[in-house]
Amino acid sequence: MFPESIRFQSITRHIATNWASSAQLPEELVLLQNGWGTLSSAVQRADEPCWTPATPLPNIPSTNNPINIWTVGQAAVALGIMLYKGRHVNLMLLANEQLATVPETVGGASYFRTFLTVNYVRVLNIDGENPGDLYGTVKVTDFWGEHTVYDRASGDTEEVYPQGLITLTGPSTAIDADDSVTISVSLKDHDTLSPDDEIAE
Repeated sequence: MFPESIRFQSITRHIATNWASSAQLPEELVLLQNGWGTLSSAVQRADEPCWTPATPLPNIPSTNNPINIWTVGQAAVALGIMLYKGRHVNLMLLANEQLATVPETVGGASYFRTFLTVNYVRVLNIDGENPGDLYGTVKVTDFWGEHTVYDRASGDTEEVYPQGLITLTGPSTAIDADDSVTISVSLKDHDTLSPDDEIAE
């Protein structure tokens, strides 16, 4: 993913400036790196005769956008690419914000996106108990943020047998699989007479 994401002008500048010191990418540039697929596919989907630099990117959520890129023009500038606009206009770099006119929506069109589905979570062993009292969280983090797949408090345990499936409680929104995804698990077995045992982490 990194060789592709280096097309981002801001990442290129950071690497060129900090090559000798090997400074790590700041968080906002990591978000850009991880969001390469999401942004580039959105720009491709918007590449149609009616777009302008102010055209909203299709399939970009209206909220919870950590990199604050909303339009074709903003994405094209960040990606460092040029788009062809119609037959009678030459290739242009969309860095000129004065090109923006009245924003045009990309309505009525269907666009494909890649989503991740968590079908089940199986507990192989629950602290040697049969059954055990399970609680904890399973969370998935994509480009847009964190999605909770399982969330039970210690006072709301679930009875689970070895090799059993837990009852998923989410996610409440779709998980975007165009880019990297992280799954974090923190599950415990509740014990009345002893400290709770970590089942998965």
